[in-house]
Amino acid sequence: MDNFYHPEKDELTRGHEPAQQPARADYRPQYGGADSAPYAAHPQAAYRPAPSAAQPDDTARRACSAPVGHNAAQPAARPVQTGEKEKSGSFVRGVLIGVAVCAVLALAIGLGVRLASGALGQGTASGDGGKETIDFQVSESPATNVEIIPDDGEKLTYAQIAAKFRCAVVSVTVYYDAYGWASYVSSEGSGFIIDESGYIVTNSHVIDDDNYADYRITVTIADANGEMNEIEAKVIGNDARTDLAVLKIDPDGLNLVVSDLGVSSNLVLGDEVVAIGNPGGSQFAGSVTNGIISGIDRIIDSDTGTADNAMKYLQTNAAINPGNSGGPLLNMYGKVIGINTAKIVDEGYEGLGFAIPIDTALPIIQQIIEEGSVVRPALGVSCSELSKQTAQLYDVPEGLLIRGFYSNSDMPRAGLEVGDIIVACDGVETLTLVDLQKAIENKNVGDTMELTVFRAGRSGTMTFTVTLIADNDLGELIQKPGRP
Repeated sequence: MDNFYHPEKDELTRGHEPAQQPARADYRPQYGGADSAPYAAHPQAAYRPAPSAAQPDDTARRACSAPVGHNAAQPAARPVQTGEKEKSGSFVRGVLIGVAVCAVLALAIGLGVRLASGALGQGTASGDGGKETIDFQVSESPATNVEIIPDDGEKLTYAQIAAKFRCAVVSVTVYYDAYGWASYVSSEGSGFIIDESGYIVTNSHVIDDDNYADYRITVTIADANGEMNEIEAKVIGNDARTDLAVLKIDPDGLNLVVSDLGVSSNLVLGDEVVAIGNPGGSQFAGSVTNGIISGIDRIIDSDTGTADNAMKYLQTNAAINPGNSGGPLLNMYGKVIGINTAKIVDEGYEGLGFAIPIDTALPIIQQIIEEGSVVRPALGVSCSELSKQTAQLYDVPEGLLIRGFYSNSDMPRAGLEVGDIIVACDGVETLTLVDLQKAIENKNVGDTMELTVFRAGRSGTMTFTVTLIADNDLGELIQKPGRP
């Protein structure tokens, strides 16, 4: 079933898993313990990785767009205009030692989860004590003639999935115009077409989150013959918190292939998946890798512990490299079940990639298409989870320790203080950031919420009623340093 946005209906239509697929238990592994603390980061106000390799940051984060640093001496080639064909067989220099990385997603346990922004650069190889430059030719893969079987509930082969999505997955290139006459490639990523009218989904960090106004963006699409067309795209909107962005191209004269969207909620550990994207940039456009679902509901929180921003991800061992950001993660029925966005790249760790579940992404995508942005209710608080061990050590209850408030938060007015521990929300036990997010996400800006908290020196608990504010108007974070 094709998936497309109906302007007249204000909704996205998507395909579903085939009815023949047997029902399966929805396994949800716990992710906790001292050695598996939740990842300290993800897209939100405090989480803004720059997609440029010219500004590396070993403590930042984010994955999989492939930035190319601004090199004033070597302006990028003029992008091909709509309908113009790219030459197959572009000549590049391969990285043999190291990849430039611009952003790192720091883990609470000291690992680096990177929204890897790397650049293909000049490779070196040692020989006889010296270094030599090695050039190699990269040619675009030929169009496949594999026949795609009908959508009758049968699983597809890897070759069939590659054939089905060859023209649906695109390369996203961000150009920085300088001096009024030169254009430089700032970053490259992936995306996929979701609608015949030209809507394309990618990651927000690929277009530099909220700074995309300073850049020019194109998408490169393969036609049925394998020829590549680079087309100007405009940004419809983005949501840095969920790391999603929607682009649009003019579909006139293009036979666009729309991605078939699936359902991520029925995935189980071990399900086979395929990732398609552009690792290293457009030179390797349409690369296909395979793996399995290695984890479900993996939590990547804000590094500031902001309670309003907890998210859950699919974990996969399918190879995700710089340039894969924004590309689809597919099930074996040829349906999009995730959007590749991050990976762990620290020494000693392999095969740890993360994708945004499509069930999480679709409402955000629809809101961006309809309104151009996403506005959510928020408490405007920075807090961290108190583990059972820490709570026992200090003789306090488990819960969320309030570390600070945003200046527009209603919580200080309601009487809450830094050091209070939130233990329940609207009468429901709330011990984690995800618990609190669940309580918030079904409310609207201006709604009230009842928080039950523990305060040192007081017997029992206290209850406060607070009003939710818009997450795009939080103000400045006022936070007191300290432990635990």
